[in-house]
Amino acid sequence: MPAPLRACDQAASAASQVAFATGATHKYALQERAYTALKVEHGLPAQPAVRVIGKVADAYSTRTSHLKKGLPGRRGRHGG
Repeated sequence: MPAPLRACDQAASAASQVAFATGATHKYALQERAYTALKVEHGLPAQPAVRVIGKVADAYSTRTSHLKKGLPGRRGRHGG
């Protein structure tokens, strides 16, 4: 995997951990909590950092929607 994609993937994992820990799954709430860390710790420029946060927020939104419909999905590597 190319280095920029690896950085984005690692940043997405970090943003997801922040979202899970804080309950901030909405895009702007998550951005307030994770944006600076993604830029500093993962070396992402502004636009990729915002896109990663948006993708993580979208994933949480989709997951919530599926759970409300009774569609738990497949088990992931974290047992969820």
